[in-house]
This record gives sequence, structure tokens and C-alpha cells, in this order.
Amino acid sequence: MAYAARLLVRGACGHFAATGRDISRSGIRLGLLSEVLHLDPEADLGGAAACIQTRVGSRFHLDLGLTAAGRGRVRKEVELVRLVIDGSEEGVLELGCSFLAPLTAQELGDLGLELPADDEEQASVRLAGAWDEDGRAVLDPRLGEEKIESLSGVPVPAQHARDEQRPDRRLRALLRPEDRGGVAPLVGRASGFTDATVRVRLGEDEVRAFGAEVGDFTGLARALRDAYGSWPLLEILDGTRRLWHGSAHPCGLEFAGSGDRGAILRLAFGRRLLPAELARLVA
Repeated sequence: MAYAARLLVRGACGHFAATGRDISRSGIRLGLLSEVLHLDPEADLGGAAACIQTRVGSRFHLDLGLTAAGRGRVRKEVELVRLVIDGSEEGVLELGCSFLAPLTAQELGDLGLELPADDEEQASVRLAGAWDEDGRAVLDPRLGEEKIESLSGVPVPAQHARDEQRPDRRLRALLRPEDRGGVAPLVGRASGFTDATVRVRLGEDEVRAFGAEVGDFTGLARALRDAYGSWPLLEILDGTRRLWHGSAHPCGLEFAGSGDRGAILRLAFGRRLLPAELARLVA
């Protein structure tokens, strides 16, 4: 659910003020001003990842529900699983964090929150990509009538209804070096389209090819930059049919965790897609 609140990040090199964006029982998304971390405004994904790793760390404590004295009503240990440098707000790094232990009923009470169980929240965003007359997202019919009925009151973020492609469609993404050098293209699965960005799923073999481990944001981000440059060439294919091609800029990285050894790379298109281009990708 949306969660607009002040937070305190207790990092490896000090405490940093942050703002909550979304929260669930198992995780939270927060915004951190790049200037607070003394991050170069021109830093790319590799530079941002290195800064976060040094100043904050991959695991840290987070104070939620700050009091007037600046203390948190709830303190949770979290693990960084997602980093986005080109989000909805300029000059803000978006960090996706997983609670090492889910929020308890007592902690939810202390924060004044009522949250659905995580399985319901995750199922609620499996959408067919449309809204009904009441403004609710149309849920994937494969969930089953009983499950859909139980989820009918769960709020669903608008962006999921806007950019999700058909669940059974699998598009490939090919990333080539910006200098068209001899490096082999990086192949992944494309999804989560908006007119500005796309998410590319990399398998375990692709991640290991760069010598990176799960959670190694700095290593993987820098390796990708060294191999493909800051503006690699991106192709999106449906089978052998090319749906889109052009330059893209790596702007986010996510490690799923829970035994999943792959990663998700977020790319910003060199220009915003036209409505017809976006429609072709999410058809």
C-alpha cells in the first residue's frame, strides 16, 4: 500500500533521512535524496550502487514511525533488494528493501497500519491490464473466482494496470554494446513496460557470467557498464519479429532473493515511447 512517511536509515556510515513510498508486511520501498549521500548528480547505476554499498550497506536498520524526538516506534532490519536511480522524482534514489522478519501485528498497530496478507497483495497485482466500471483493476481470471472475490477489496497500484503485458506473452530483450563491439549480446526476458522504462529479467547464468553474486549491486552494475556502456543498444523481440530497437540507459537493478539466483535490470528508453509503440509491446 502507499506509505508516505518519514523514515531513518541507520547505515554503515551514518544516519540518513528517507521517505516511505510503499509498504507491505514483508518489505518497503523508500526514497533517499542523492545529495544526502553526496552522490555525484551524473553518477550512473554502477556509481550509485557503489555509493549505497559504502555508505548504507546491503543490510541495515530502518526506523519507522518517527516520533517528535526522531526515534522510531518500530525498528526493523532490512536487506536491499532493488535500486533505481531514474525513478519518479529527480535527485532521489529509490530503494526496495525486504524485512528480514515480516511486520508483526504489534508493529502494525504501533504504526497505525492495516495491511493484507502478502499472498493476497501479490496476487492482487496479477492483472489483465484494464479497469472495470468501478475503477478497480481487472484481476487475472486464472486466479479463480473464489480468490478474485476475496481480493475484490484490495487496493491495486494504478501503474500495474497500465503497463502489464498479457500474462502468457514472452518477449526477449537483446542488449548490445553501444560501440557495436565484439561483445556477445545479453539476452533476457522483457516485461513491465511503461512509455519510459522496461524491466529485463536476467537468469542465473547471465548473472554469473559477470562474476556477480546475488545482492552484489556494485559488481553487476559496473560489469554491465564495462561490457555494454552507459547507453547500450536494446532490441525487443517477439520470436524473431523485432518490435522495438534503440538506445537505453540502465537505471535500476533488482535481486529477487528467496532462492532466485537471477536479477532484473531496469532500462530507461532514450526517448519516451509513442502510444502506438507501447501498445505493440503490451498487446
